[in-house]
Amino acid sequence: MALAAVDGAIRGYGVTASGVEMIRRMDGPISQSLTAMVIVGTLLGCGGGVIEDLIQMSKRQWAFRTPTLLQRPNYDMAITFTTVVFYILSTRAWVFSTQHPGLLGSQTLDTAVSAVVPHLSPEMARVCCGLLCATALCVKSFGDYRAYPPISPGPAATAKPATDGASNTKKVQ
Repeated sequence: MALAAVDGAIRGYGVTASGVEMIRRMDGPISQSLTAMVIVGTLLGCGGGVIEDLIQMSKRQWAFRTPTLLQRPNYDMAITFTTVVFYILSTRAWVFSTQHPGLLGSQTLDTAVSAVVPHLSPEMARVCCGLLCATALCVKSFGDYRAYPPISPGPAATAKPATDGASNTKKVQ
């Protein structure tokens, strides 16, 4: 469970600092792309297995395909996606009324986000995201432990004492 907590803390910090913030520091319109922030942050949190599955690097013939993780999202992907979205909303990295002022209801969406998600500095949001991932992975780890408890060795096999046949005592060797 301790390793799950460390993994979660590193993952939560990494998807925010290396994922979302990397997109925000880029030049051009991509720096304001909500889609790019979510996709890059989520893929960073899911690890390199998604990229390997995308181009099938372990196969003899490389080919593009839809990664299995995107066809059937798992718990880790949900944790990472939730963390990325929380970071974007809590730091106000993407505000509906600023990015799409003509969008019907953009001001209402911003008001709803402000009411539900606290406004945090990027540093505080990274810490919260690390704690969010660490907690979620610890809960998952505990659930896995309960579903698949470790195999404990049974009672040691006891050997029958050697006897001389006539008496019920051990032979002394």
